[in-house]
Amino acid sequence: PFFGKKLLSEISAEDIRRYISKRMHDGVSNGTINREIALIKHMLNTAVRLGYLEKNPIQNKIEMLPENKDKWTYLMPWEFEKLKENINERYRDLLEFLVYSGMRIGDVLRLTWQDINMEAGFIFVRGHKTKGGKAFGIPLNKKLR
Repeated sequence: PFFGKKLLSEISAEDIRRYISKRMHDGVSNGTINREIALIKHMLNTAVRLGYLEKNPIQNKIEMLPENKDKWTYLMPWEFEKLKENINERYRDLLEFLVYSGMRIGDVLRLTWQDINMEAGFIFVRGHKTKGGKAFGIPLNKKLR
């Protein structure tokens, strides 16, 4: 709605700056605005690639906004207990494994028994199977055992 009936070829860097300003005024997070700007850039780059535009009018003219990447979220013990009480019983063990290991669900679901060393007391998560591409180990605490 912000751009109305403007064609992609009519969108300028100044339009994008005004859009960013409006979204900030609306209280939208920098991360959300960055994802929206990335989408617009992608649309314009696609239009160039398909021959609808000669060049991307905002290429190298719009900087992404700084994002707070230090935000940590975690469950308080009482929240975890409430979640355990209310989750379907068949997923309770998985929930506990996720919480006590701190692993991502995708990494947990890719584990095999070969990845778990009960004697040494650790889980080995292979790098080629992780989001970050790096291998790491997780100690098996009492709850995980």
